Order: sequence, then structure tokens, then C-alpha cells
Amino acid sequence: MQFVPQVSLPIFDGGRNRANLDPAKARESLAVIEYERAIQTAFHEASDALDSQTLLDREVAARRAMHEVEARRRTMTMNRYLAGAVGYLEVLDAERGLFAADQALLDARRARLENAAALYRALGGCPSTSG
Repeated sequence: MQFVPQVSLPIFDGGRNRANLDPAKARESLAVIEYERAIQTAFHEASDALDSQTLLDREVAARRAMHEVEARRRTMTMNRYLAGAVGYLEVLDAERGLFAADQALLDARRARLENAAALYRALGGCPSTSG
């Protein structure tokens, strides 16, 4: 037995193939435009996240320094209280300042982590979630 390939194409299709080609080209052009838009959006999001990361790193460093200052203030105030130089109200005020510095440092760290996650998503690390 011998295998003989056969091709069956209509010679006259009344322009049907050509008519189907125009919508296919339009869909292809639309897909290319949407792809380019997605790439531009990703570059924009990545650039924004990188810029923000630098600023947030500086903010965390500043908040950490402020926390250290408040911790020293509380220690010094407690020592002065134990020596009888100040009242306990000053100790409470120093502790309130330290607590506020703690909160500010935690907020800055949270913002930096959220931004790192946004950068990861912008670079294609995982699909973004709505909401």
C-alpha cells in the first residue's frame, strides 16, 4: 500500500476567506494594543513602587532613630524619678512618647512591606487581587 496525501480546498469560495481575514486582523491589532497597554502599566507600577521603596526606607530609618531617642528619654526620666527629681507623671509622659514612636515605626514598616508586595506584583510575581 502506498500513502498518497490529498488536499481539498475550494477554489471559488465567493470571497468568504478574504472576508474572514479582516475581523481576524482587527482582533490581532486589538490584542497587540491591549498587550502594549499592559506592559506600559506594569512598567509604570514598578517604577512607582521602586521610587516609593526608597522613600519608605528613609522613613523607617528616621522612625527608628526617633524610637531610640524616645527610649533614651524614658530611661533618663525613669532614672530621674527613682532619684526623686521628677514626678511619675513625667515618666508616664515619656512612656506615652515611646509608645507613639513604636506605633509610628510599625506603621512605616507596614507601609514598606505593602510597597514591597506591590513591587513584587508589578514585576509579575503573583496576580493582583482586587479589593
